Amino acid sequence: MQFAVIDIETTGGNATNNKIIEIAVVIHDGQKVIKTWESLINPETYIPSGITELTGISQSMVADAPKFYEIAKELIEVTENTIFVAHNVRFDYSFIKSAFSDLGYTFTRKQLCTIQLSKKIFPFLPSFGLSAISQHLNIHNPDRHRAMGDAITTAKLMELIFKEVNAVEVIDDLVNMGIKESKLPNNLSLQDIQSLPDTCGVYYFKNENGNIVYVGKSKNIQKRVASHFSDYTEKASKLQRLVYEIDFEETGSELASLILESYQIKNIMPEVNKAQRAKSYQYVVFSYLNHQGYVCFDIKQKKDFKKNKKVDILSEYSKITIGKSRLNAYRQEFNLCDHLMEGDALFGTPCFHYKIKQCAGACCSKEEVSTYNERAELAKLKLKKSLDGSFLIIDEGRTKGEKCILAVQNGQFYGYEYIEEDLFQDSLGQWEEFVKKYPENGEINQIISRYMTKNKLTTIKI
Repeated sequence: MQFAVIDIETTGGNATNNKIIEIAVVIHDGQKVIKTWESLINPETYIPSGITELTGISQSMVADAPKFYEIAKELIEVTENTIFVAHNVRFDYSFIKSAFSDLGYTFTRKQLCTIQLSKKIFPFLPSFGLSAISQHLNIHNPDRHRAMGDAITTAKLMELIFKEVNAVEVIDDLVNMGIKESKLPNNLSLQDIQSLPDTCGVYYFKNENGNIVYVGKSKNIQKRVASHFSDYTEKASKLQRLVYEIDFEETGSELASLILESYQIKNIMPEVNKAQRAKSYQYVVFSYLNHQGYVCFDIKQKKDFKKNKKVDILSEYSKITIGKSRLNAYRQEFNLCDHLMEGDALFGTPCFHYKIKQCAGACCSKEEVSTYNERAELAKLKLKKSLDGSFLIIDEGRTKGEKCILAVQNGQFYGYEYIEEDLFQDSLGQWEEFVKKYPENGEINQIISRYMTKNKLTTIKI
């Protein structure tokens, strides 16, 4: 087993908007250094003064340095058949993967994070930053915040870790993402899992006949898929038996992944999702007319719910408290009657709000049916839609320079599509021409509503 211990210096902290300015690789076998490789990189962009102050790398130093594409082939060769190691591997790996992606190449290596590794091997340490851990373990680093200095320091940390009794077992577990080879489906390998993107999207598990048996979503497809094959749950065991092939769609936008997952589950009705969905959305809010003609609302568990043509299903909920909370909110907003908001068993007797003159008396036939039902119909529309108005949500795309446009029209999810950022402003007025329309789906309205209450989103009224 060989490790490519890697450190990079960059123009900033985000791989989407910043570039690599220096890279160092230390090839290590766990006991000693085998070889080293390093290079400054011309980022073809401005290096902020704060970065120069931190690293000592200036614009003039990288002016004649190779551009990333000029060292890409050598970097692939030097790291081939190694495990990619870094202190906070997600940072270094994301930059290098992004740089290769810009060249149209998918860079894939098994990964090992020495922060996670150190927490398992040295749990007693007060801090796990590279400077703090080096100081505590007496690792000298004369060139902090330069790629080779930090890579050598990380390699020395690896040497100390390998001296611990359980090091190999812990490393194997982290590198293999907690997956035991014996738990993987017969047709899949660890390499298949590790080649999946670590980006946001929807993934599809297919059986031997090519049929989709499960649809899932995650902000990190690779990590989520791996968790299915490291769990010991009944669902995980079933997937481990059924799955033959994995497919995926990157969405960039987390909201788009939630919408796509919901749409695909309803459209495909995969075998494993059906059982899961029955447990997840157990409660149904519906409306009907009682014998006197008043619109009544009720909420029941699906197992107790008997659907008939006179019942209008409005929405589904994972918890009865959420459904009741929405019913109560619309009772107040539209001045509806308590006794008609959860069935009509108490119809004919005055409700509490009637007694305090906050109900017009539908509960005891004191209010005209047509007058009451006019307000109740507005509540029905809101329960179905969960959203108000017409607007576009502007979210992250799948790649740099791309935006995801999600459209809501008259309180109903319309659809979503991706558009290049340079065409974005000119295209908003014609959004209906490029946004794909989805079938009506009350659950998606609820998904968008819940997501918008928890996340700050850019919206434009239309």
